[in-house]
Amino acid sequence: MVLALIVLASFLTGCLACVYRPNLPSLILLAVLGVIWLRASGPIEGPVLIVFSDTHGLTVADLAVLAAGPAAWTYLRSRPESVSGHTSGVPAADDGM
Repeated sequence: MVLALIVLASFLTGCLACVYRPNLPSLILLAVLGVIWLRASGPIEGPVLIVFSDTHGLTVADLAVLAAGPAAWTYLRSRPESVSGHTSGVPAADDGM
C-alpha cells in the first residue's frame, strides 16, 4: 500500500509539473507514471464502477489517470505554432545582413 501511495503522489506531482511547465519530456514521464499507477493501485482501488469481466473493471483509483488529460491539453495548447507546422504570417525580423 505504501508503494501505491508513493506512485500516486509521484503521478499527481507529475500532473502539476506538466500543467505548470508543459514540455514533451514531462508529458512522457506523466504517461509512464500513469501506466505504473494503473498497475500499482491495487491495494487502494476503491469500488468498481464498470465491470468488463470477472477479473477486470474500472475502479475509482483508475480515474486518477484522467488527471493527465488537462496536463496533455495544456502541453498541446502551449506548443509554438512552428512545431505544428503553421506559421503566424509575420515575417522574421531582419538582422541587418
